[in-house]
Amino acid sequence: MEQIDREEANTQEWGEKVGPGSLDAAFSRVFPTVDRLADKNFRIPHSWTRKDTCEAYYNVRQATPSFEADLDRWLSDSRQARSRTDHDLDVPYGPHPMMKMDIFKPRGPSRGLFMFIHGGYWKQLDKDEHSFLAPALNDAGITVAVPNYDLCPKITLDGIVMQMVHACTWLYRNGSKFGAPRGPFGVGGHSAGGHLAAMMMACRFDQYGSDLPRNLVRGSFCISGIYDVAPIVNVSVNSELKLDAALADRCSPALMRPATEAPVYVTVGSDEPEGFLEQTRLLRHRWKSVVRGDEITPATHHFNILYRFADPTSDYVKTVLNICGVS
Repeated sequence: MEQIDREEANTQEWGEKVGPGSLDAAFSRVFPTVDRLADKNFRIPHSWTRKDTCEAYYNVRQATPSFEADLDRWLSDSRQARSRTDHDLDVPYGPHPMMKMDIFKPRGPSRGLFMFIHGGYWKQLDKDEHSFLAPALNDAGITVAVPNYDLCPKITLDGIVMQMVHACTWLYRNGSKFGAPRGPFGVGGHSAGGHLAAMMMACRFDQYGSDLPRNLVRGSFCISGIYDVAPIVNVSVNSELKLDAALADRCSPALMRPATEAPVYVTVGSDEPEGFLEQTRLLRHRWKSVVRGDEITPATHHFNILYRFADPTSDYVKTVLNICGVS
């Protein structure tokens, strides 16, 4: 691996692009204007903005009795994964303490690079609970990067989005120093991470740096994501997210257009709350020119859906290989 400055990590660039007072300008530069003229049929139904409806449709812990056991398993499986993989942990991609990523490397030559963004409603969870996704992909020759990001209410949602933009650009410029192929790479995420992965597909990366291509991301895998953020304004988690209608619209990929023709694979568990099923249907309709994959993953809920990454023969691993251009 080439030597990198683990302390600097583009600190000056981050400060210049999205430092205090410049977040709005940076966001507006790389993301298109919200499509306010979109057909209203392509939004989550207005009736779903009622607080009682939103809570029932989007409170995944309330809808999943096993969620504590699932989260415990994620953590346990992730500890085991770190004990048997070749990795670099807590690699900084920016100046803030949470702007770090773990990079898991295949034993042999890397055939592709995939960045996975964790969920947690933008307010909780951590990369350390998601290491378990890496081993099967490593065995298939894929380098896996799992970034952290600052969490609400310490940061606003558009700030988290811009941290992921910066993580992508850092990885594009530095991934080869960890043995990954140079060039565009795949991005995926689960739940809030699925939302962030979709946002990366709407990002005009060439407006973030003169050395960056528009198609910096070659495809994405969005699992159980939220693509029209408006209903979350009326869910109890918003006490920490601090979303209002304007910020929710600003950060809704379903109100934007894809920045490139790269494929976007979307799926959701069959046993998830209705809100997440509708969100997936929405993105499929809005981005029908680029969306690929099966809409429903059968016999899964919001938490056990990620276990498919542990099976090297699963459709999820094959999807990542397709995104990375590995046959």
